[in-house]
Amino acid sequence: MSSFFPSLSTVETLAKGAFATAAGLGTLSAGLLYYGQSYLIYPSAYIKIGEDDGVPSKPASYGLHHESVDLKTKDGQSLKCYLLLQKKDLPKATKFSSLPTVPISAIEGATESGYAEMADEELVSHRPTVIMFHGNGGNAGHRIPLGMMFQQVMRCNVLGVEYRGYGDSTGTPSESGFAIDAVTALEFVRGDARLRNTPVILYGQSIGGAVSIDLASRFPGEIAGIILENTFLSLRLLVPHVLPLLGPFRWLCHQRWESAGKIIGMPDVISQARVEDRLVGLVKEKNDMKVKEAFKERLANANDVLNLAASQALEGGGGSLARVGKGLGKEYKGIPRETNVLLLSGQSDTLVPPIHMRFLRQVFEARPHTRRTLGLLPLPAYQEGKSEDTVDEERSQFILFPGGTHNDTTAQHGYWNRIGDFIAEVGKEWREQQKLGNDSRS
Repeated sequence: MSSFFPSLSTVETLAKGAFATAAGLGTLSAGLLYYGQSYLIYPSAYIKIGEDDGVPSKPASYGLHHESVDLKTKDGQSLKCYLLLQKKDLPKATKFSSLPTVPISAIEGATESGYAEMADEELVSHRPTVIMFHGNGGNAGHRIPLGMMFQQVMRCNVLGVEYRGYGDSTGTPSESGFAIDAVTALEFVRGDARLRNTPVILYGQSIGGAVSIDLASRFPGEIAGIILENTFLSLRLLVPHVLPLLGPFRWLCHQRWESAGKIIGMPDVISQARVEDRLVGLVKEKNDMKVKEAFKERLANANDVLNLAASQALEGGGGSLARVGKGLGKEYKGIPRETNVLLLSGQSDTLVPPIHMRFLRQVFEARPHTRRTLGLLPLPAYQEGKSEDTVDEERSQFILFPGGTHNDTTAQHGYWNRIGDFIAEVGKEWREQQKLGNDSRS
């Protein structure tokens, strides 16, 4: 499928169109660290940028096959999102006309799945669904060119989520609010008859990566894959880099986004007793003792990795993620080792130091939980006799782009090829699961 990927110049144009107006966390001001940090962390919720400024913010402006979606959150907010669905004969985009629309027959698994014979609605239900969570600058409309790549080139369904307070969505941005928005998006996908059985892949950039991790930790059984670009271990650990003079006062940052702890399942790292409680009833046979012992060993290693990551991210300033993460609740179960993860890091990122992404990779590698320890059914491959303890670092991939900065890593050579390969692998695994499930029922 790589032959269908657009030229680097086309991708560069797409990326520049997507991020021309994006503001960064570097707008933080010392005087507003505590009382005004919402304005500083979520700037584009207060500085509106849209079509009036010459930046198309609706899929219709690109001539895309789409639906407008108005999601209602449990706390009464309205999220103005967009949905890019699959179709055998997708209309060609009217903007970025050099971007190819890949024939459905060229997609991985097309022949065995019979895509060519499917009606459009059936095709939708057989392709992955990507939920996009954008960074703190700009809005969901500015990332439509990236959504085009998923829809037109990789032939995925795409839900572009617009956070509360951003774009035309109602409300005021906050960490707890964004978490509700993400859950609302997932509930929409699982409640839509066309999408409910599709493998869900989360795509998060910068703070959108933190949103993705938050969601995946809450609903570990619902997520097939996670793609993270230039995100961070913890917002508090980022403050000393963005505002060095305020490093000692990072505890004032109440918008915490403790990504590393959520990957592991932070309550378990803090409380060994809680770990033991979770495993009661799980270990019923002597053979399962190996699972328990392996889990406890990985858990101890995960705690070491978290503390090392915190210390190194602060460049010797000290710090413990176990301490920083004490406010995390039981809803953060952790992300199982079987979940596929792709980490895309720009080495020239001066906003979120690449060391955050490198340590996130180590945290993912140190994940103590498997699907079984979280009370989820093992993947079919392991039901056939393969030990789940063999699932380790191959489930997380780390790709470094030497020329990538915080806002243009999407334009780096090979970026979309890596994503394409990742989606193909997730899709293949999902088809195998479906086949095994059908065989077991026949």
